[in-house]
Parts: sequence; C-alpha cells; structure tokens
Amino acid sequence: MIKKLIELKHEFNSLTPEIFIANCQMPSKQDIEQGNPKLAEYIAKDFSRYDNIYIQFKVYWTIFWSGMPKETSEYILDNTSLEDFTLNYCEHPHKLITIRYNGDIVACCYDTTNSYVLGNIHTSSIEEIWNNKRYRIL
Repeated sequence: MIKKLIELKHEFNSLTPEIFIANCQMPSKQDIEQGNPKLAEYIAKDFSRYDNIYIQFKVYWTIFWSGMPKETSEYILDNTSLEDFTLNYCEHPHKLITIRYNGDIVACCYDTTNSYVLGNIHTSSIEEIWNNKRYRIL
C-alpha cells in the first residue's frame, strides 16, 4: 500500500502527501549506550528505488511505557504515572495517519501495541477510516 502511494506521488510529480516510513526499534540499555539506531537494512533495500523527494525515513528508539506486554528487565521503562502528566492537545490524529506494518491505522505513533485501532488499510479506504465512528470519537 505504501509503495502504491509513492508510485502515485511520483506519477503526478507531487510533493504531497509527505510520506515517512518510521522504523521504531526496541532498544536494550546496551543499544542506547551505542548511540542512535540505524535504518534496518531490509527497509533500505526494499525502498531503495525511490528518490528521497518522494519518501523519507525516520528511525528512532521505541519508548517502553508501563504496562507493555514485554519482559522488561533488559529495557528502560518510563514509569511516569498518569497523574504526573500535563494533559494537552495532540494534533497528530487530525493531520497525520499512522499505518502500522500490518495495515492497522492507529491514532498515535506511540501506540506501539495497537491498543486503539481505527481501521485497516487492507479492508477500508483511508476516507472510510477517517470518517468512521472510532476516528470521530477522538
């Protein structure tokens, strides 16, 4: 699906929409000490034929939030309680679409466990998902 969108962008010689492929990696404490993550080779190879005008890559460490279903003894956790957060507004659900590896669309790029799936690009159009009840509740 991403490749089809890139091809359409190329065909129309358009600078929009901006397409970012994010490679979120789950670091160990040792990984973080070694510096910033590198783009996974399979992603670089799979998208190597596309010009950077049409696609950009983001590579960063995933934050392990409290309650994530993962053995965490090797990882750095953010144990901040909800009471300690200042609640505010996030514009991402209204301006960006986060499509996970399996086609699920989630409201937040930090939703690494797909806890609030808005739809799936393989079964619905972006327009249908954007206008569905789950998206409107946001």
